[in-house]
Amino acid sequence: MNKKKASTPSSALEKAKQQHFDLLRKNNAITDAKNGELSLGAMKALDAILQVYQEKQETKMHLELSLLRKKLGLQNNNAYVERIKTYLLELKLPFELRDFNDSKSGKKVSWALTSFLQDVKSYKESQHLIEINISENFLDYLVEKAGYTSIDLSMSKKFKTKFGYKIYEMYLRYYSLPNREANELGIIKKILKK
Repeated sequence: MNKKKASTPSSALEKAKQQHFDLLRKNNAITDAKNGELSLGAMKALDAILQVYQEKQETKMHLELSLLRKKLGLQNNNAYVERIKTYLLELKLPFELRDFNDSKSGKKVSWALTSFLQDVKSYKESQHLIEINISENFLDYLVEKAGYTSIDLSMSKKFKTKFGYKIYEMYLRYYSLPNREANELGIIKKILKK
């Protein structure tokens, strides 16, 4: 009985955290990806869809446009359906993922070109819903067990430029690594080899 009482507050705390923070555990291969062609809206849409994937663990999902509108911060936009379609179209374009382990071959991958979405559909009888299929090739990069960055999506919604958003992601990516010189100062080194 004591165990039940002890677990209840922690589960209530976890539920409160879930309601307060819109968290995403984003694979570092995606955080570090070269996706400069993506707009800010497409990057936020990718994160919103990844979050739903983490909750449901299904590559085919149905999302309400109103939920996606809220997650993308488009509440004040009347043409939000067209904007969401544009963002999703961008997620069908290939971009480059770097530095991860391929679970199928067991090899270290230097870079890979892939697209996030396989297809997106909106059916006439349920136009408030969209069906999203994540590319199976992309999922190969998500199965890596280590190397994730936690992103607060409610905070990321506030960014107005894709460069600011990318810097925020990179800051979170490297913040907790043992590279601190002082309280708020760290060093990040990347080596470029041919």
